[in-house]
Amino acid sequence: MNDATYTHWQELHRRVAAGETITPDEQTQYEVGCQEIDATVPLNSDLRRLQELNLRMDAVEDKQRRLREQETQHDSRIAALESQLEALTRQRSHIGN
Repeated sequence: MNDATYTHWQELHRRVAAGETITPDEQTQYEVGCQEIDATVPLNSDLRRLQELNLRMDAVEDKQRRLREQETQHDSRIAALESQLEALTRQRSHIGN
């Protein structure tokens, strides 16, 4: 983007940021300028790192949710087994008497 084009884009950007209405042609010019600027400015390494950490955080949260579900299932199974054991213990104590 040459200096004149960038200056024009800056003016469009100021108007868009201020909430002013721009023509459809200006809107197209503005969007093309945004795309060109985005393509020439590399992502900051900190931003990339943050994106990576967000993805890892999502994965950890998914795993944590699955583990909680498993814990609930295991707790239910343990309660059922304890109940069965208690019933068997009562039966055996009555048989021995």
